[in-house]
Amino acid sequence: MKDLTNLTPDELVFEAVAESGRVDAAQSRVGKIVQELHRRIPKDEAPPVVVEPPVIEPPVVIPPTPDLDHNGIIGFVMNAVPTEEGLRAEMGELTKMAAVADYGNGWPQDWRVADGEAHVRKLWDGSYTNPNFETAGHMVVHGSGGSYGHIDSLTFEHCEWVNVCRWAMRLHGIRSGFKLSKSIIRDVRKEHGNYLSLCGGGSGPAVQISDVLYRNIGSQSVQFVQRDKFSDNFQPKFLLETPNPDADFVPGGDILINRVAVLDGAKEEGDRESFDFSFFRSRNSVYMEDILIDDRVQPVSRGFLMAQGYRGLDDPFERDLRAARFVWRSGKSLQEAASLQGMSGVALIDGVIDVPEGQGAVLRYKGCSDAIWIRNVTSLNAKVRVEIDGVDAGFVDEWDGYR
Repeated sequence: MKDLTNLTPDELVFEAVAESGRVDAAQSRVGKIVQELHRRIPKDEAPPVVVEPPVIEPPVVIPPTPDLDHNGIIGFVMNAVPTEEGLRAEMGELTKMAAVADYGNGWPQDWRVADGEAHVRKLWDGSYTNPNFETAGHMVVHGSGGSYGHIDSLTFEHCEWVNVCRWAMRLHGIRSGFKLSKSIIRDVRKEHGNYLSLCGGGSGPAVQISDVLYRNIGSQSVQFVQRDKFSDNFQPKFLLETPNPDADFVPGGDILINRVAVLDGAKEEGDRESFDFSFFRSRNSVYMEDILIDDRVQPVSRGFLMAQGYRGLDDPFERDLRAARFVWRSGKSLQEAASLQGMSGVALIDGVIDVPEGQGAVLRYKGCSDAIWIRNVTSLNAKVRVEIDGVDAGFVDEWDGYR
């Protein structure tokens, strides 16, 4: 029997025809011939195999949440807020802004800021300056008087203010776009770290403060207020703080404060003794996350948080405040832990309030709406009481949501 692999294609065809008439086992040979012919038919080359590199999706970062016990909250907040050492390592070398000692009695231009500016890696050192020296906004002069224009974009990043008397920063007419990040404000002898006079309107958040350390502040670390025709004891002098008291009295963007540490603030020697965070009447809601206030190293604490709304002015504006993941600590306290007045909604979530026994610490709500939410807030040492319009509403540890 011929070896099929040695036959030409024509010979294979002849063999298949010859064998096809037989009825015996040779029929199986016909099938083998056909298979051999098929094997020899040229095949189209297969397309090259293209191996695509694997698509690596970026990891989905889910912000960690603290454990629901007080130790978990404290540990989470302590890891979230900046330290002075960490900020300095990140800031690097700063450019010092000229002070009064360099200029004589004049107010150096380096301490004036204006709408649209961005300040990065700068040092404002108030040592050897006059008592009221501060970083301030440009004044727009009209005749013999003056007023401040609107601020819609002003940024400070990796900056430091140190050894100032009244304010590290005092700015007026802020409508939107104020940003302070990765910075240090320390050793303010008399008043506040940031004094901001807000205006309504603008687009986006009005104020964003993140990754900032306040240390050794005489009075309030942040004080925000909206000066307008409805302010108490409105006087012509307030015209300097808002470009238009009528037009600026509209709801403004949110105040966002994240990852902020206050160490040794609201001090006894400050001229404006009050809370570490003071949000006087304005038409901006406040949202805070990951906040540490630790005033234990000083003899007296003036309180942690104060916020006022504009309820009762016969318009639909609602001012809310939400604080999530916070630790408030003090030595001796002389007033409320928090005072909330005329707010539309207040939510305190995942917090620890640590004050000594015998201080009568209280969260005091006055004239607020019924939207009061306290969830997973723990008292350490002294029990922190909740008071609503003069009526005792139990301790914070007993709350779990709305009341």
